[in-house]
Amino acid sequence: MEHVVLTSINPFAKLEYQKRCFEQWKATGHTIRTVNSAQEKDLLLKSGFVSDDIVEIAISETGKDLFGKAVPRIMPLLEKAKTMNCDHYLITNSDIFPVTRKPVFNVLSSQSDAIALTRNECFNVACTNFLSDSPYRGGLDTFYFNRVGLASLLKELKNYKVSERMAFGIPGWDYFIGYFIWKAGGNIMDSHIFLHQSHSTTYSALTEFSYFSGVMSESQHFSGDTNQVAYQFAHLITEECEKNERASKLLKHISYAKPNIRFEPEADIGMLSSIKATAQNLLSEVGIRKKFDTSLLAFLDSQRDTMNWVAAKSFRDSELEGLSLISKSFVTLYVLLLLHSKEQPFRFSHNYPKGSLHGTALRQIIENTSGNERLGYLIDLFCSELIEHRIYNAELFKYFIWEAKSAQQIKLVMAVLSLLKNG
Repeated sequence: MEHVVLTSINPFAKLEYQKRCFEQWKATGHTIRTVNSAQEKDLLLKSGFVSDDIVEIAISETGKDLFGKAVPRIMPLLEKAKTMNCDHYLITNSDIFPVTRKPVFNVLSSQSDAIALTRNECFNVACTNFLSDSPYRGGLDTFYFNRVGLASLLKELKNYKVSERMAFGIPGWDYFIGYFIWKAGGNIMDSHIFLHQSHSTTYSALTEFSYFSGVMSESQHFSGDTNQVAYQFAHLITEECEKNERASKLLKHISYAKPNIRFEPEADIGMLSSIKATAQNLLSEVGIRKKFDTSLLAFLDSQRDTMNWVAAKSFRDSELEGLSLISKSFVTLYVLLLLHSKEQPFRFSHNYPKGSLHGTALRQIIENTSGNERLGYLIDLFCSELIEHRIYNAELFKYFIWEAKSAQQIKLVMAVLSLLKNG
């Protein structure tokens, strides 16, 4: 084969969406395989996959002994990829949806032997277009290698026993591989064409990353505890993506094709339309000339079960472009609170649980940012804690009232406060 895309479909969660992503890779001319254990292979075959779609692996090649579940480990996968004798390799998470008109390998190979790529976050792939641009730089979801890049990475990883812990679905391995790609002179860049439809994560702890951060902190580039190394590498991802912005845009301009998918709501359309009307009234009251369309309905539909601030930011930045940071953030927060207070008051706590990383996150923001950048990070912290964990930080809210510089901003902040007071 000239190329192969390798992923691992999880047959136990969101299978239909993963299958849609898998078929999209095929439809855009990519040869793709999912790597799974024998038990998972049987489940996938019963769900409509065919034998040629699946690369079966032994239990010893999974994380069964380490993590109690048969997720494919990355080192055996890389070794298996090498035996396929391809010119190009792409390793990606199973919920990445490519919006390309053809395979992307020629463009990627012109940049480097190995590339770590971010994802383009969205609330619904059906509502995206060429201008949709919400790169998520908190993680790395797709990796490109040519023959030289793959062989070089494998040789380096074999020097560290901890490499055997890397596995799909287990946090930390993306940073570890990204670190070695960067260390060897490879690229870290935004993809733009690899969409990720936001959902709540299945993990939040950094416990597993501690195994990898120890190796990374041996270099002169990173120092401190696990949290600090994670923060420093996330900052490095942002720096590298900004440095490689031209290459990212080239990839997008050459490869992009709008997905041929229609939005079909799962929630009651009458309820969604009612929230849309209320939000539209708020915009009129504060003097914002913006007409909400189907995108708001799609966003609300995506958030009906579990709210996710990363998805909300994608909606905010694409649909409310041109507004101030405070205005567009509090409009977004307002519609989310409307959605989740429709049937009963939005309940929250003022108390953080034991072991919370709030203090660490706040300290990193205060020590490393200023001005509008600091405001953005503090809004992210406040909103993610409120809608994902239902923790309301009154002191941070007072800060936003203080930062509101116009009558419009003050009205929007107070509109959110009014909804919270009813909770």
